Amino acid sequence: MGADAVPQVVERLADARVKWRWVKLLAELRVSTEAVTGTLARVAADRRADGADRAWAARALSRLGRTDLLLALTDRLPEEVTAQGLAAPFTAFRDVGAHAPLDYRPLEHALDTRPGLHAAVLDAFRPGRSLCETGPAEADAALEGLNSRWPAVRCHALLILEGVRLSPGTP
Repeated sequence: MGADAVPQVVERLADARVKWRWVKLLAELRVSTEAVTGTLARVAADRRADGADRAWAARALSRLGRTDLLLALTDRLPEEVTAQGLAAPFTAFRDVGAHAPLDYRPLEHALDTRPGLHAAVLDAFRPGRSLCETGPAEADAALEGLNSRWPAVRCHALLILEGVRLSPGTP
């Protein structure tokens, strides 16, 4: 698997009747090429496509660090799909496969650009939702998130810090 599988996954995705599984796999492989992100953007923007396919494509774009492409599609996506996409790098979806370290800056930038999405993103982080696992290496980023100007970011940071063990001896 890994980067060598990406061209075959993109090819299969193009012909697949059900696309979300291939989309999810691309996000888990975490190889962001023009072919990958272009394909994901087309799936997300396709109003005739299945809703799950579009939603997973939005999540994958965000997880691959392309919130810029996701934001460019906001007029073509339901608000909930865009919000779920923006939230994806902070949910349990992030924990499967390769993932980037915790970083709230892309989310904060997206909310600065599209503040109307804040309520839907906050809803994606409400208690009981499946949030990403974090450890001591990401505690500093989560602690910085507590100072965010956006309540959604502060909420997420607080919820994930609740379970972080800051040192091996911490109960």
